[in-house]
Amino acid sequence: MNCFDYQRPELFKPIDIWRKMLIKLEPGNSSDVDDEKVVVQRICESLKVKRYLVVLDNVQRYNVFKQALPNENNGSRVLIASQEMGHYERLCLDLDTEDTYPLPSLSCEERLNLIFRKPSEKKYSLEEYPPDFLPTAKKIATSSFGASPMNLLLLSGHIMFNQSFSPNLQALGDIAATANFSEFLTIIYNKLPILLRTCFAYMAALFPVNYLIHANSLIRLWIAEGMIPKEDGRTMEQTAELYLDELIQRGFVRIIWAYYHNQANQSNRVVVIHPVVQSGLFDNYTGIYNCPPIKVILGEGATDIFGCYGDTDDKHATVEPVRRLALHSSYVYDQFSSFQEGKTLQGFKYRSLHSLFFFGSVAPLMYSEFGLLRVLTVFHTRIRFCEEDRSCWLDGLFNLRYLGFIVCWVEGASFGKKVSRLTNLQTLDLSESSVAGLSEFMEHNTKVKVIGPIKEELQRCWSPVPDITQLTCQQ
Repeated sequence: MNCFDYQRPELFKPIDIWRKMLIKLEPGNSSDVDDEKVVVQRICESLKVKRYLVVLDNVQRYNVFKQALPNENNGSRVLIASQEMGHYERLCLDLDTEDTYPLPSLSCEERLNLIFRKPSEKKYSLEEYPPDFLPTAKKIATSSFGASPMNLLLLSGHIMFNQSFSPNLQALGDIAATANFSEFLTIIYNKLPILLRTCFAYMAALFPVNYLIHANSLIRLWIAEGMIPKEDGRTMEQTAELYLDELIQRGFVRIIWAYYHNQANQSNRVVVIHPVVQSGLFDNYTGIYNCPPIKVILGEGATDIFGCYGDTDDKHATVEPVRRLALHSSYVYDQFSSFQEGKTLQGFKYRSLHSLFFFGSVAPLMYSEFGLLRVLTVFHTRIRFCEEDRSCWLDGLFNLRYLGFIVCWVEGASFGKKVSRLTNLQTLDLSESSVAGLSEFMEHNTKVKVIGPIKEELQRCWSPVPDITQLTCQQ
């Protein structure tokens, strides 16, 4: 069992997104509001004097956010994108079911253009399609599978890199014969080059579904994990960029641009995994060196993570040692986590751990002998290091090579001292993070590559929730 699913949390709760809305509406005047009713009231008051368009991705989200939207009839609109027509009456009694705008699905020709797309902008005409391919391709295009453009992009990427316009019909025939998406995914995944397969399975097993993955940090993680080979004439960073670009071309991930901390002039490249591909299908994949990451999803009251898993005693002798572990929990906007204080996770006994990841919070750990740990990364967390520099399990990471705080708030004068004791550290990744207590280390450090934190003072507007733009990179 590779996924301990106590309760699959949303990485960001409604209050996190409300606070982000308030930051946008009242820049510089929305810090440390910890009462949901106050935040909702302030949003309502601000929107009453504006004409707005709110776009939500599903009906359930509307039920959560409608309390923050004023009922003034000033021409404002709420647009809800949903794939489930006729679902409104059961979920939102105040929505007029006649105010729906069904979008037409892709025509057969448009679907074929996706299946047989070229890397360039040029499209094929129907006369150019290989005649032997058309009947099978049309069968796929008109099926329920072909109704999703994302599925067709996966198929077209498979054809483009493996059997583009070959007289051999095996590629399309295998797809047409599949009974479900899982079978289809298995076919195209197994056709990936082994190193590309390793990199993608690592992403899919590690990150939450629909997570915005910071692209440059991902590349650094691939390198730190030893997944990127050295090639003549290229740096490992350049090779990793090529891998990421191919995954985009194949349709496994898509690239978009996001802005953090209201920094309108600093767009960040992020990638998102095809959500259906990631929804549980890769939790048990073993296409990664040694073994895939184990994903432990922690509910709000969880205090134990089945610490015996990964032990090598007689009772669990058949269980493989755990190499990579990801602890997922929801971000809590008004709480700091710590390597030293807070709710302790009991029974942590992963002696052979090489990589450890935290999402949403960091917890003190009872078992602290991480002698083999090479990679430690924290995502979307507020962290506080004790000013008196008390000891914690971070002090014992003598073999750590990569330390990352990605989109984090890190404070505490002892942080620099902690980092300076990691004698084998090679990379300190502080992408999109606000960091205090590190200036002396950064000034005198010459050995560690530091990916610098953001420079602006953000105490009044910091939020890990990004602003997504409409700009999508054309790949």
